[in-house]
Amino acid sequence: MGIYYSVYHGYENTILKRIHYMEKLNYTTEEIEKYKQENRRFFAIRELEITDAISRKDYNKAIDVLKESKRLDVDYVEQTKNYCEQLIAIYDKLNMKEEYCKELEGYLIQYRQFDLKYYKMLKTEMTNEQKWSEIVDRIVEHNPCERLVCDVLQDEKRYEQLMCKIEQTSGNVELLDRYERVLRKNNPDKVIKIYDNRVNNSRDWSVIYMTTMSTKSGRVIKVVKQGEEKSTLTSSEQEMDIRAVAAVNAAINRAKVCKKPVAVYDKEKKAAYVEYANGERKYAE
Repeated sequence: MGIYYSVYHGYENTILKRIHYMEKLNYTTEEIEKYKQENRRFFAIRELEITDAISRKDYNKAIDVLKESKRLDVDYVEQTKNYCEQLIAIYDKLNMKEEYCKELEGYLIQYRQFDLKYYKMLKTEMTNEQKWSEIVDRIVEHNPCERLVCDVLQDEKRYEQLMCKIEQTSGNVELLDRYERVLRKNNPDKVIKIYDNRVNNSRDWSVIYMTTMSTKSGRVIKVVKQGEEKSTLTSSEQEMDIRAVAAVNAAINRAKVCKKPVAVYDKEKKAAYVEYANGERKYAE
């Protein structure tokens, strides 16, 4: 797409750089324009046209070039996403409601996003509940961003769908942590089951086989062995235990991904150690 990296100037677009030098070398307007037309396949040229049209308030021209660019750059997601955002802004400015809503719908169905900004913009325009429900269905079905889909389902109070979506997701514990408060009221058994599965499938969880331990204050705490939870703990205590273990494992996994040291207990040596990202272990003295 005409972009290269320079250690002195960072990322630069060779097309724009060429135009800059042509201007400094006093090329005629006709020569520069001819060069632009010959290189319209590069998005940088069309972005110049869009910027120029908007600055002159020639919004029809800007819309035409943006639509053309969406077709030409269809394989470049971030570029087409940017074109959509510009079209949405222009349609809103010109009060072109039909085009505005259509562009918003396409944007919400196709592109990743990490907040509900554009969703709320479209929802504000919707007066037909049935039509809005169908749009939400398409967003849920097609948008590639799991977090956005779950946020939409929560906002729409589609809690059963939200629960199903989380159950189908590989990182479901992390997603569940985000929506646990509302889902716990509607699907308590499924919430516990997801946390329970995470604990049972975890390779990092070590069980310490003790019966009691005493604190400095003299308080005695009972430590429950694995397999004794149901016979010893109340249902609320079991749920808290599952959530606590899942939270610990999630924290360990995040630390590993970020290449941070992790504290681990060696059951065979009965000693704690710190494991670094390079695999080095340092045991506590």
